[in-house]
Amino acid sequence: MPKGPLPTGRRLSFQISTVVKVVAAGTAVGFMTGCFGVGGGFIIAPGRVLGRRFEMPTAIGTSLLVIAVNCGVALTSRLATTGVTWHVALPFAAAGLTAANAGTHMASPVRASTLQRWFAVLLGAVAAYPLARSAVSV
Repeated sequence: MPKGPLPTGRRLSFQISTVVKVVAAGTAVGFMTGCFGVGGGFIIAPGRVLGRRFEMPTAIGTSLLVIAVNCGVALTSRLATTGVTWHVALPFAAAGLTAANAGTHMASPVRASTLQRWFAVLLGAVAAYPLARSAVSV
């Protein structure tokens, strides 16, 4: 595994168990993203907080990166096959960027532990909705 000095003076090293965990988590997140069309960024944030003990802002940043990569792959695939209805896609993209910017400004003064609790409540609500719908349709 690569080892060498980092800009901070620390050495970079990897443990096999950590690499296995990261590969397994990435595979699971990729599988869920492929099956359900969502989940990459949404699932990785709690995994980072609980499994790797990241602070919530760092986990959110990682989540946003995963979402951006997933969107880029989806856009590229769509452009290669059927094309994009730009008059629909661009307003959604503009609204998403505007909301992300507003959320960043709103969340910055809030403690990480509070953000983590809010995220857990949101995650529970999002999970409860399809569960309730499927229970009603049975």
